Amino acid sequence: MIANADMAVLRGDFDGALSILKAIGPAQAYYTQAREAMAAIYLNHRKVVIGEGEREKERKKKGEREKERKRREREEKRREREREKERKKRIKKDAHSHTPSLSSPQNQAHVHGVLPRAGGADNSAHACILLATPT
Repeated sequence: MIANADMAVLRGDFDGALSILKAIGPAQAYYTQAREAMAAIYLNHRKVVIGEGEREKERKKKGEREKERKRREREEKRREREREKERKKRIKKDAHSHTPSLSSPQNQAHVHGVLPRAGGADNSAHACILLATPT
């Protein structure tokens, strides 16, 4: 039986060889040799067949992971743009809500504004200063 399995391996029929070897039970005299031959087939021949399919699966998974990473990056950039818009709206709203009326001398001494700081767009300060007016 082991010789038949060897012939199947030479023909490239690895599944056939394995089925022949699997048919040899533990009670038979050549059981250990059959198991060693099966191990050799799995180690030396089947890994190529399995390996090609596994490589293709891994390439697909890698492509899917890359697509997902790019999707997350786009989503994070979109959220960042929305946060920046909201920040600018708040600054504009704050500037308009503190705009003094120029008709009153007391309000004419009230100065405010948004001061940019070094370090980027999110790094700014609101300044509101009351100046003493001569009486």
